[in-house]
Amino acid sequence: MSLRYFGTDGIRGVALRSPLTLEEVSRWGAAWAQVAREAGVKRLVVGWDPRSSSGPISEAFILGLGMGLKVQVLGMVPTPAVAWTVARLSTEGPKTWGLMISASHNPPEDNGLKGFNELGEKLEEDQEQAIEAAFEALPEPTTISLPPEHLDLGPYLNHLGGITLPRNFGVVIDCAHGATAEAAQELFRGDAIHWIGVPADGPSINVGVGSTHLNALSAAVVARGAQLGIAFDGDGDRCLL
Repeated sequence: MSLRYFGTDGIRGVALRSPLTLEEVSRWGAAWAQVAREAGVKRLVVGWDPRSSSGPISEAFILGLGMGLKVQVLGMVPTPAVAWTVARLSTEGPKTWGLMISASHNPPEDNGLKGFNELGEKLEEDQEQAIEAAFEALPEPTTISLPPEHLDLGPYLNHLGGITLPRNFGVVIDCAHGATAEAAQELFRGDAIHWIGVPADGPSINVGVGSTHLNALSAAVVARGAQLGIAFDGDGDRCLL
């Protein structure tokens, strides 16, 4: 059976339009919870990029989850932070899945739902098919949910360690006004770093900046005589140098 809603990186489309209206997102949450529970999952880690629609979508999804899963929220983080955290928590305790709310390198008006299994890898196709079937079978989602627990990004940042660059090594880093805009500034340290595509900003994410619009980075590297340019995409799971 072919997938109707899931693509190569989850469910994507124009935010707040079908299949990502808030009512449908709550149904996706209920469907996710049903399939996760059947797989023995006890927790769901949720993160998002700074798109203007990410907040409402995250609230609608968590509402739809109901009381079947413990929800742990990382907040605005790069996609790899969700994947890594899911794998760590599954190793240390109950089986955990993850959800990233993002449309990656797509324009600001888009958004999406990307799922991760307990290994921190994207869901298998049969799991996505099961979620789609549950979504289409649900008349409407629940409106009772447990309050989410907030997770600290610190363990993920400590795992990465960061890097301190030499004083005379010029680098331009483009965060695409996306999910890396805060974390990258903690991880890259040096007096000769120049930042573009910051701060995180929903209406500006991927607009003329980031890994799919390299002209801004290229121009900044040349203008500053930098040795290196680095560009992330909106959710921080892609980078070009």
